[in-house]
Amino acid sequence: SSGVFSYYGKRITSPFAEPEKGDTSVTDAMFFKDAYLSVAETGPMHLGSEHDIKQIHEVIISFKTNSVGHLWCYAENEDGQIQGQYKGTILDKHRIKVFINSRGREFKIRLYLVTSTSSPWQIQEIAIGHLVGKPYT
Repeated sequence: SSGVFSYYGKRITSPFAEPEKGDTSVTDAMFFKDAYLSVAETGPMHLGSEHDIKQIHEVIISFKTNSVGHLWCYAENEDGQIQGQYKGTILDKHRIKVFINSRGREFKIRLYLVTSTSSPWQIQEIAIGHLVGKPYT
């Protein structure tokens, strides 16, 4: 629930941290038996305008029918501010909206998906809902 992940002796201490060896204890943990942890991340995106301030308000992820897993989605702006949440199971959900309220000039999106070793999943499309404003000087 806090965006800390532990997987095969490695720990991710915050949603955009790199995996590191060490203490793998997690408080308020969710446990998934026989599962994979998939991590997908975009590079920094300007969303069409390098200099304007943008406000991300949602990330919409479309999955192939019969995809199975549990989803977390986070956005980070250029100042390192992180917004995101756990969305739960993707089973029987073709499209999932993750509501995010973050402002900045560029953003990275990171997804975590926990899936059973015997269950498939596939992302078909990711869309980012945002508004563009003018920077104050």
